[in-house]
Amino acid sequence: MVVAAPDHPSRGLLSVMGGGDPDDATLSVTDLANALALVEDESAKPAGPLTGRVDGEHIAAIGHSAGGATILALASDPEIGSRVDTYVSLASGAMTEGELPAIPSLFMLGTDDDVVVPATTVDAYERAPDPKRFYSFEGAGHLAFSDICMIGEDQGGVLALADAFGIEVPESLERLASDGCSPDETPPPDVWPAINHFTTAHLRAVWGIDNPPIGLADTGAFDDLSIEEQHVPQ
Repeated sequence: MVVAAPDHPSRGLLSVMGGGDPDDATLSVTDLANALALVEDESAKPAGPLTGRVDGEHIAAIGHSAGGATILALASDPEIGSRVDTYVSLASGAMTEGELPAIPSLFMLGTDDDVVVPATTVDAYERAPDPKRFYSFEGAGHLAFSDICMIGEDQGGVLALADAFGIEVPESLERLASDGCSPDETPPPDVWPAINHFTTAHLRAVWGIDNPPIGLADTGAFDDLSIEEQHVPQ
């Protein structure tokens, strides 16, 4: 699998904190399309690390939080959507009342998420066409799906670092920078192995690498986690 993880300048920290040039703003879906075009161009070169390795007709779109809405928009795009085989929505609702793409899907959430409350992600899962799969991680917060809680962990976390450098963090960002980082919540590193496992197993199943699928029901393999799993097969 070739993984492309583009930045989104329009909603990056520089822009959110009041910096950046509005004239450089791009749509998040455009950022994904540009990333796809880049890796396809690299694959077409006569020599390079990606030469001949990219199959642009078989795409999996994976997004966390606002990225979950972005991948749904990509899968619904009239030009690229037909090439998206599946999407994985992490701690994200559909952010739309319209129909969701009729392709296999995977949804994950943390039960202590106060940014995108679990009911929002559950609603998106329930509205998604079959086949679909869902996992929830007990005690995990919104940032269980990222490494933000680990930034400056030994110095009080990212908000403490900002304060030490005199950076004023808007109130709207404080929760985004801390949800899931408190000691009474499931530590993100404890959840990462399960997230990686089920995402990989899902992609391998969708692309027929594992036929029949392997590992999708292995919720008991992670002794320190309480995981709820649901699925609706084809």
